[in-house]
Amino acid sequence: MVATAFKISMIANKGSPSGLSKIFPLTASDVAGEFLIFPSGSSEVVLNGEADVYIRDVVLSSAGVDTSTLEFFINGMAEGTKLLNATSIATTVSRPFQQSPFRVPRGATIKIKQLA
Repeated sequence: MVATAFKISMIANKGSPSGLSKIFPLTASDVAGEFLIFPSGSSEVVLNGEADVYIRDVVLSSAGVDTSTLEFFINGMAEGTKLLNATSIATTVSRPFQQSPFRVPRGATIKIKQLA
C-alpha cells in the first residue's frame, strides 16, 4: 500500500493547561513505526521556555489507514500516552486531550510515533 501523507496539528499551552497556546503543524506519512515530522524537517522538537508545556489537543486532517495510534516520547522515553487517531480527526467534537492535557517539562524533547 502506498503511504498517504496527512496533516496533524499539536496544540500546546505554556505554563498551565489554560496558558498561551502554540500550534505545531506536523506531517505524517501513514507508515507504522515512523515518527511525525515537525516544520523544521526533524522528527523531534525541543520545547524551550521558562515554563512547562501542556499538550492540550492533537487534531488530524484524516486518520491513517496503516497507522491507527500515536505514541508520545519525552526525552527519548515512552511517556505512556497513546492516542487513537480516529478520535482525533478535525470533525470530532470532543477529543481526548481536550479533557486531560499532559505536562511536558520545560526544555524537554518530544517525538510522536505512528503505530499500527
